[in-house]
Amino acid sequence: MDKVVIFGIEHIYASELVESIRRLEGEVVAGVLVGEPKWSMTGIGCLLQSEEVAPNLTEHKTVVPQINPGRRKERIALAREMGFARFGSIFDPTAILPSSMISGLGNYINAGAVIGSFVHLEDHAFVNRAASIGHHTRIEQFGTVGPQVAVASSCLIGRGAFIGTGATIAPSLTIGSNSVVGAGAVVIKDVPDNTVVVGNPARVIKEEIVGYGGVSV
Repeated sequence: MDKVVIFGIEHIYASELVESIRRLEGEVVAGVLVGEPKWSMTGIGCLLQSEEVAPNLTEHKTVVPQINPGRRKERIALAREMGFARFGSIFDPTAILPSSMISGLGNYINAGAVIGSFVHLEDHAFVNRAASIGHHTRIEQFGTVGPQVAVASSCLIGRGAFIGTGATIAPSLTIGSNSVVGAGAVVIKDVPDNTVVVGNPARVIKEEIVGYGGVSV
């Protein structure tokens, strides 16, 4: 695996990326700090403030660990401004991936995830630990699927949508862009754009949000 720069390594979720990179026998060549550290960053040999980034560092594959779709978009835009252009995808070796999967740039599939046939991940999508994504499902840009989520077949996870831990999505449903599905929710009908749903069965508790974390994607 290539050497990797983690941009925004201060975020606590970066620890998950580090573990996946190590399991892939890759190397974190540097971690770029964009904010205050939220974890120990133990074992990262080269830590740099954003203003210390040398031009040659931007040639490496870059990953951004922000779990919040809107914040992730912000960090990626900042990294591009600084000259980073190679946004690599990280697929943990313990994940089960089909040969028919289509993947864009900057995606992350964490440990133990199971991806069905003909799943399509657009750019900068995240699938977290032990999640299951049914065949012919599409996750649009910045879509984020939490740990142990079960997404059935032929679903559409909209741009910037966030699905919380342990949620279940029934077959052939659409989770609208910028929407949030709460942890443990059971979704049996389409979720409109910019909507928060929770519960079993999932019900709308908030509409016209601008995106998870208040940042439009």
